[in-house]
Amino acid sequence: LGIVFEGVVALASGSASSRPRIFYEVFPFEVFGELEFFDGSLTAGRISALSKTVRFMRVPRELVQSVAQTQPGLLVGLGRLASQRARTLLEALNAHATLPIVARIANVLLPYAMPERGLSSVLPPLAQLTQAQIAAAAGTVEEVAARAIAELETRGMLKRERGHIRYLDRQALLELIRQEQT
Repeated sequence: LGIVFEGVVALASGSASSRPRIFYEVFPFEVFGELEFFDGSLTAGRISALSKTVRFMRVPRELVQSVAQTQPGLLVGLGRLASQRARTLLEALNAHATLPIVARIANVLLPYAMPERGLSSVLPPLAQLTQAQIAAAAGTVEEVAARAIAELETRGMLKRERGHIRYLDRQALLELIRQEQT
C-alpha cells in the first residue's frame, strides 16, 4: 500500500517506451495499491510521477493487515476506495469506447473544475499536468489532445494563459459530456 505525501502520481498502463494511458491520479494524503493489497495480485499498472517532486511511503502488506486487526474500519475505508477506483476505471473505459475525443478531454478536465457557474479558476493540480499527460488520461496522443483543448477554448469552456489551462466552465463541460453520452 502506498501513501502520497507530496506531489501527484498516477496509475498508468504500458511500459515506459509505449504510449501511456493514465487511469487515475493520486493526490497528497491519498493511497494507492489497494487492489493489490486485497487480491495479492500484480499491480494493475505502473505508478508514474505527474509532478516534479513526489514523496510517498510504501507500507508492507503485513503491517496493514496487523493494524486492520485492531482497526477494522481501515479495511472498510480501503474497500470503499477500491470500489471508487473500480468505478473510475469503468467510467474511463466507457468514455474511451463511446465518446468523441473532445468529450474525452472534457471528461479528463472535469475533476479540476470548480463548482461555480461560468469560467472559474482550476484546481491547482491541473497546472502541473502537461498536454501529454492530459492526452494519456484521455487515451490519445498529444497532438489530438491539443486540437481538442483548442476546440474547447473556442467554445468558451476553458481559458488558457501562457499555454496552461487556468479556467474551466464546469457546467459547460458537463453539458458537452452529457450530450455526447445520449
